[in-house]
Amino acid sequence: MPTRPLLIVLAILGAISNPPSALGRAIIVDRHDTDLTALSEAALTRAKADLHIAYGHTSHGSQVTTGMAGLVGFVNARGLGLAYPTDFFEWNNGGTGGALDLHDYFKEGDLGNPDRTTWATRTRDYLDSPANSDVNVVMWSWCGQADTTAANIDLYLGLMTQLEIDYPDVHFVYMTGHVNGCSTTGNLFLRNQQIRDYCLANGKILYDFADIESWDPDGNYYGDKLVTDDCSYDSDGNGTRDRNWAIDWQSSHVEGVDWYDCSSAHSQPLNANRKAYAAWSLWAEIAAETDLARWQAGADDHWENPANWSGGEVPDHDATATFDEPAPRQPMLYGNQSADGVDFRTPGWTVGGGFRLTVGAGGIDSAGAGANTVEAAVAMSENADWTVAADNTLTLAGPADLGGHTLTKKGDGTLTISGSQDHATGSVLAGEAGTVVLNSDAGSDGIPDLTVEVSGGAVHFGATQHLASLRVDSGTCRLAGDGSRTVVAGELLVGLPASVLDLADNNLVVDYTGGASPFGEIVSWVASGFRDGPTGYWDGPGIRSSEAAGHIQSLTALGIIDNSDPNFKIGGLTDLEGEPVSAESVLTAYTWWGDANLDGVVDSNDYDMIDNAWLLWVQEGRVAEGGFRWAVGDFNYDNTLDSNDYDLIDRAWLLSAGAPHGGGAPTPTPEPATLLLLAAAGMLVLGRRPRVT
Repeated sequence: MPTRPLLIVLAILGAISNPPSALGRAIIVDRHDTDLTALSEAALTRAKADLHIAYGHTSHGSQVTTGMAGLVGFVNARGLGLAYPTDFFEWNNGGTGGALDLHDYFKEGDLGNPDRTTWATRTRDYLDSPANSDVNVVMWSWCGQADTTAANIDLYLGLMTQLEIDYPDVHFVYMTGHVNGCSTTGNLFLRNQQIRDYCLANGKILYDFADIESWDPDGNYYGDKLVTDDCSYDSDGNGTRDRNWAIDWQSSHVEGVDWYDCSSAHSQPLNANRKAYAAWSLWAEIAAETDLARWQAGADDHWENPANWSGGEVPDHDATATFDEPAPRQPMLYGNQSADGVDFRTPGWTVGGGFRLTVGAGGIDSAGAGANTVEAAVAMSENADWTVAADNTLTLAGPADLGGHTLTKKGDGTLTISGSQDHATGSVLAGEAGTVVLNSDAGSDGIPDLTVEVSGGAVHFGATQHLASLRVDSGTCRLAGDGSRTVVAGELLVGLPASVLDLADNNLVVDYTGGASPFGEIVSWVASGFRDGPTGYWDGPGIRSSEAAGHIQSLTALGIIDNSDPNFKIGGLTDLEGEPVSAESVLTAYTWWGDANLDGVVDSNDYDMIDNAWLLWVQEGRVAEGGFRWAVGDFNYDNTLDSNDYDLIDRAWLLSAGAPHGGGAPTPTPEPATLLLLAAAGMLVLGRRPRVT
């Protein structure tokens, strides 16, 4: 890893010979990067530690730094609900007192003042001075001169490129020019797009000044409404600017909470606010890319070999191990290793070896159409976001331990964990997007330490799970079908109406030992899953069964009992289809309609339960102790007993012929030789069945 601090010069520079930036990939900072709450304190702290920035500008460009200056007090007062240490966003020339090192107005002029080339000469003079040897980022801004010819923009890009060639350790930031009221076919719009296209095509760093001031915080676009640098625009298409998006937004939001007052040359405070948010996003992205160690071995080789990494150093807890060459390749661990993060930028990689890779706050990112695999053991040392791109699958095939930390799954791709799991207490796997697949038990060691949270996307369980907690706040959690799986959790939450827990043909055990029974809540979630969907039959939000919904004879359901039910005839089970259960647990099983005691068979024991409760209700007007519930015959979860419940148990008894429910999709169609016997039995049942009138 290079030890020289990162030089940050924010400059709108150009490159025609097409060498990539020092980072090797494009970083585009625009309206999408104006959410300060999305940045982590760790990422910003790294930027403050690693970056030494030089910024050249005149009046329009000052919006960035005046916004950054005002941000300090805004965050100190807990604006946006943020809670950072006092003066965390402070900056100064030299980075004293823990501030970000940013040399504002490091040279006079801007990208077009006094002419279109002097800024480049001044940049060279500045970087050549030993006093500025720590500078690793340079940025220059325009002040109206981007509205020029395509040739002049090419000149700018060429000067930037040559600076990148001559100063390879410095990161030069390109910039678009501020909006000036032109249309989307106007010259400035086209010149800004020329800069964007070049940066994207050639792996440059771009601070898109124009894009940031073309959108309000709610995602409304004004670039096609003759928007100007002061945020005025034509709201009705008559060619006259009659509204100001920044003033409107400020007026409808709370100063000091949603936005802050600050100097904003030629514009409104909100514009400078958003420029400051984007600037800090820029610093964080550059710093993250700076701490990279790129795998450069031409074939499979040892992770521990320094010659296999850019810079000649093996990545450590401060660096991101980056894999961006064509694969398949297989770096091998022959000893325990650590990295701040792992970044698979292309598919086909496999990290192997019988040792452990410990990953920090950088997490693991995986991209490219295909798959990447870690066969070595993986452990986490810090909370981290792991991002898997939409067309990619990341598989942890070796042992996994979240180490008591939170892994937040982002991206629309799939994270699959198929190796053994032995997590430290307090570990959390949070699915926010895409898909997470657990093909091994998160409690493989017999201790349920992992909490699984679903707040978006889907989590699939391909194996029995022993969890500390399962929280489906928004999204879908589904068990694979074949009846062999049970989810055992110490706590359960299913947030209605935005969540689904689909048991398919599997079981659920919530062990509440030492706490209050969640029986009532679980019943409400199952009732919703049964009746609150489009068809009203096991396709609603809550806890449902896709197998029951699709059963060809409609004979199956999810039944629930509290293993500590007040009725001594209910519960007391020591296992549920082979899964040991405690006395204080709520059991939900995929079974026949009418299987009141969850033993997998509809027989006289089940009829005894519904008959006794029905007689008590009809003849004495009393509800069975504990209320109407599955175990006493309320099979359709409508909080009463009537002929509808008898219809369900009768049908299941007749067509199952007393066969045990074995999991999976049953097909208990009677053989022809038994039809007469079953018909006779059916007449007896119909004769004894109580009817509600």
